[in-house]
Amino acid sequence: MERRIIVVGMLRLWAVAPLAVLTACQSAPPADCKLALKQVHDCFQRFQGANDSRKMLLACLPFSPAEKISGAWVVGFEANSFHEGVKASSDLLRFELTRNPDPHDVRSANYATLVLDPKSGPALPLDGKLRALQVVFIGKREKCPITPPVHNIVVDQVLSTTIRAVAG
Repeated sequence: MERRIIVVGMLRLWAVAPLAVLTACQSAPPADCKLALKQVHDCFQRFQGANDSRKMLLACLPFSPAEKISGAWVVGFEANSFHEGVKASSDLLRFELTRNPDPHDVRSANYATLVLDPKSGPALPLDGKLRALQVVFIGKREKCPITPPVHNIVVDQVLSTTIRAVAG
């Protein structure tokens, strides 16, 4: 009788184990930054080839609650720099095009990368030109930056965009 109870108990554990593994893959990222950064490589590996940075970041790292954010977004060929609270201008484009900007300039270290759902972003031509846009959006801030001081902001909804300057 005792042996049968152990076997039935083990069968129950084996039936629950795959569910526990699936749940762990679908659970929220750890709130503790040290733990999140320790696990981030393995988590990112699960998304390799999926081509969805937004989904990967939200699954692997903790983010703040959604909030309204505004500023200047420089976007174009190999550029994606968001400067919160800054006015978009041709001066900002010149700064972005500078090969070795002044490291003491606050813009060198105080920017974020915007991560959007490809379907929700502004429709910009793929002409290789750099654009400075004034943007307002609803987004979530990365709580544990992978490469500080640069951090990611996941954009949930773009509220407005205005092109202020074009270069290239």
